[in-house]
Amino acid sequence: FLLSLQHFRIISSAMAWLRSIGLFWACLGSADATVLVTGAAGRTGSLLYKELRKGGGEVRALVRNVTQARERLGCSACDSSEGIFVGDVTDVSSLTAAFDGVDALAIAVGVYGTEAEKIVKAVEWIGVKNQLQVLLKGGSQGKR
Repeated sequence: FLLSLQHFRIISSAMAWLRSIGLFWACLGSADATVLVTGAAGRTGSLLYKELRKGGGEVRALVRNVTQARERLGCSACDSSEGIFVGDVTDVSSLTAAFDGVDALAIAVGVYGTEAEKIVKAVEWIGVKNQLQVLLKGGSQGKR
C-alpha cells in the first residue's frame, strides 16, 4: 500500500482536525456544554456537527434547509426537539431560539465565492457579526 504525498497530507490534515475536536471539548471544560454549529447542513458543517456529537454535551445545528439537514445530519423531525433550528445568519430575528443558552459557537457558514460581492458580504461578514451579537445576548455568557 503506497500513499502519495498529496494523500498523506490530506490524511494528516484530517487526523489533526479530529484531534482538535477532542481539544475543543476539553477547552469547554464541561461535558454539559451546549455547542451550536451554524451552517451545519453544509459540507464542512455537517462533518463538524457529527464529530462534535460523538464527544458528549449538547450539540445543536442551525440550518437553512430542512431537506438538506435530513440528508446530511440524519435527523428525522429536524426541528428543535432534535436540536435542529432553521435560520438565516443574515436575519438576526431567526437566530434567537438556536442561540438560547449556548456555551460555544462553531461557525461553518459560507458561500462558494462565485456569488455577487453583496451576497458574500451579507453571509461572511454581516452574518458572522449577527451570530456573535446573538451569542453575546442569548448565549449562556450573555444570560449571567
